[in-house]
Amino acid sequence: MKFIILLLLIFSAISKADVTKVGYINLDHIISSSPQYIKLIQDIKKEFKSEQDELLKLEKEISSAVGNFNKNQEKMSEEKARSEFQKIKDLENKFIEKREMLQKRQDLKEQNGVNEILSQINIIIKDIAKKNNFDLVLYQKVAYVNEKINITSEISEKLRLSFK
Repeated sequence: MKFIILLLLIFSAISKADVTKVGYINLDHIISSSPQYIKLIQDIKKEFKSEQDELLKLEKEISSAVGNFNKNQEKMSEEKARSEFQKIKDLENKFIEKREMLQKRQDLKEQNGVNEILSQINIIIKDIAKKNNFDLVLYQKVAYVNEKINITSEISEKLRLSFK
């Protein structure tokens, strides 16, 4: 609500001027299609591949243990069945803990990378806005954008060209 009021105030102040030049960018599209983001995701996958493989191995171990337990449960003593069941639960808990820790680390790495990309995007936006005399550039979600104010492709191209 505050955002809408702020926009209305900005538009009313700007509307008193002769011409208002507004631009809009689709930030999600710019980030997700940028070579910087694509490389970031590839680097994260590469960096955490051994841990992902470890999780897959642990998942197979759990699956095998469950299969063996189900197949041999009737032949086991009650104590042995409880012991095997507890081992499976411990393996599952270990898997969940490792998966969550890995996910948190990957998410943090991705967020840090996205923040760097956002910094680059904001520099590009300011540069284009100044060069093209924009009064306002928005990248909040909107219901409709006329293509003549959509500068997403221009920002994407500059970001792509800045990729090293």
